Amino acid sequence: MEYIMLAGGIVVTAIGVCLMDSEGVWGTVATLMVVFGMLLLCGGVMKMKPIEAKAEEVHVRGAGVTAHMNATLRNALNEPLELKLTNEEEIDLLARLITAETGGTDEYLSYLTGSVVINRMKSDKFPKTLFGVIYQKGQYESSWNGHIYKPYTDLAWEIAEELLTYGTTIDEKVVFQSEFSQGSGVYKQIGRTYFCYE
Repeated sequence: MEYIMLAGGIVVTAIGVCLMDSEGVWGTVATLMVVFGMLLLCGGVMKMKPIEAKAEEVHVRGAGVTAHMNATLRNALNEPLELKLTNEEEIDLLARLITAETGGTDEYLSYLTGSVVINRMKSDKFPKTLFGVIYQKGQYESSWNGHIYKPYTDLAWEIAEELLTYGTTIDEKVVFQSEFSQGSGVYKQIGRTYFCYE
């Protein structure tokens, strides 16, 4: 329907513009046709549905070493990441970490893993940037063994986007993830992975 309105609006507006030099009744008709045509165009545009970006498309746009190089340059000033203002490179980086650390297929495990990164960014004991947390020396093995550069899963992308946009719902003191208990206590254990309080 919206395409019919758009096409009709273009035709009616074009005819009205062609008749604009006319005098008398035809001049009035031309003006009315232009106005009506513009209304049709506006209605057609407003009825159009927004195009939703799919994760598969983003694999190409945000993926690869270039995204991480750009993230490195942007984070060189050590500016804190604003959770409400995110971009594809940040989602890409967190999605790759989640996939490298968990396989990116278990929703809850992936969510907890990404949440630890978000909590670390808010903690005084860790770097304030996404890049700084993920590439902090001695923290995430996947950041130095190359696994972080492997393709991420669609689930990992969705979770990363959610966490970077809205934050996490888990306790902000949960800042450790490892194969052993540490910190002041265990928040959750999933298989061999412990999520612990600072």
